[in-house]
Amino acid sequence: MQIWMEYDGVDKQLNVTLHPINIPKPKIPILSLKRDLSPYMYETMYVGFSSSSSSHSIMKSSHYILAWSFKMNGLTLVLVTVFGVMMLLSRKRRFVEILEDWEVQYGPHRFSYKDLFKTTKGFKEKEVLGRGGFGRVYKGVLPSSCASMNCSWFMTICLMESLDKFLYHLPHSNLNWTQRFKIVKDMASTLFYLHQQWVQVIIHRDIKPANVLIDSEMNARLGDFGLAKLCDLGNDPQTSHVAGTLGYMAPELARTGKANTSTDVYAFGSFMLEVACGRRPIEAQASPDQTFLADWITGCWDNGDILAAVDGRLEKRFVVQEAELVLKLGLLCSHPVAAARPSMSGVISYLDGVAALPDNLSSVIKTREFHVESSDELITESNYSVPPLTITESFVSDGR
Repeated sequence: MQIWMEYDGVDKQLNVTLHPINIPKPKIPILSLKRDLSPYMYETMYVGFSSSSSSHSIMKSSHYILAWSFKMNGLTLVLVTVFGVMMLLSRKRRFVEILEDWEVQYGPHRFSYKDLFKTTKGFKEKEVLGRGGFGRVYKGVLPSSCASMNCSWFMTICLMESLDKFLYHLPHSNLNWTQRFKIVKDMASTLFYLHQQWVQVIIHRDIKPANVLIDSEMNARLGDFGLAKLCDLGNDPQTSHVAGTLGYMAPELARTGKANTSTDVYAFGSFMLEVACGRRPIEAQASPDQTFLADWITGCWDNGDILAAVDGRLEKRFVVQEAELVLKLGLLCSHPVAAARPSMSGVISYLDGVAALPDNLSSVIKTREFHVESSDELITESNYSVPPLTITESFVSDGR
């Protein structure tokens, strides 16, 4: 919108005209006032703007001044205003926001580019928190004017620490078993929703503790959807560029390059084992028999003591049945053959005690050949060729 505030010092007339920038200026102003403003005019003055939204309105709106000019000469005012409109159009393209259909129905839940630009100080290098497979991650504090119901959830997330920090970087904060088991169930529910309950299938592609946020009440929320893919229900996502973090990437990704719900389940299996054992899926500095977490847990199981793999910091203060369930289900979910992995609805059933793990689970974990039910195709663990790869974290420095 373009607004003209014009005062004629001869006729003592103040006119205010408002119109969209893509139509000519109307001849009739929206407001008029006949008054001598000379008593209020000084040699040095300040020009300002203010705006507000109704406190009773459910929907909040944002107000921005994209361009403005102030001149004492009428002709100059016209020229400068035309230039201002051109500048406004240019800046408008920069900050343009396109609303999705769901935002039209439920209201804007996204942050405008302008807000993000301001809060990151223009996406400056010193505001960079880190870099991932999708790009840079910036820090920023949103202004108080943005702390409305539309963005309060984001303010909450800003106060969260990642699960990775709780497991490895906060020596005086040790997660107890109840908290760990709840985190596992929270993530299972999240993936169940993403895979099977929303109108489209969302494949996260980078499930790991560093991307799980923990709030003050120890609720776990999945974050960093930078690598996520959308596909319609029943359709196979076409992905040829492998992305993720070593230790959480399903082996078939290297052969097919296609991420799907099963590859997410594999990463979730590694995640479950990591939460229960308090160590990463791959530890390069560990002894050869403990380098790979899944293999070490399987070895403990073969020796008749699978609970030996549970995080020693818990000092055996855990629910035996729950710990066994998490370890065994984690091994099943992270099975090297995709056909052996359960769906997330199956995972929920196991975690909620609605279904029991199969009696022959140990042999299933060790089996490397499976027949697909819908055909006679034999699925096996095989040698893989590696397509282009994107790793979101250093393998050497973090031991994964």
